[in-house]
Amino acid sequence: MGAAMETFLDPDGKPCVFEEGAYFSHDRRLRWSGAAWVAVAPRRYMPVWLKVTFQIGFVAVLIYAVYAAAQSLSPTQAYDTGFFFGVVAGLAVLGALFWFAGRWGGAGLIVRVIAACLFGLRVIALLARAHS
Repeated sequence: MGAAMETFLDPDGKPCVFEEGAYFSHDRRLRWSGAAWVAVAPRRYMPVWLKVTFQIGFVAVLIYAVYAAAQSLSPTQAYDTGFFFGVVAGLAVLGALFWFAGRWGGAGLIVRVIAACLFGLRVIALLARAHS
């Protein structure tokens, strides 16, 4: 059994550390659960430069894929595709606004009504474009 928490010692007899709302052993391998010392999964570490490289590579591949797909479209198809993605992006922003406004009380109700009306107008515009 581990040392009593009043002594603030880990199982090795060294002082423990209080971080992130819990007590950890001096080497951060064990966490005090309130009843016993529990093993902690080691944190994965990836250098920042590697994360940035992966993100830039992903964005570059995505941009190239969109560019290559757009080369095969006629101007009318490209306009329609852009219009569709613009409407979808606008609906996503309105959906996020609608979701966040639910936490704002009375003012949020007004914002939610306006967002619902704008959502309806976007859907009507999308349907009108699809039928033309």
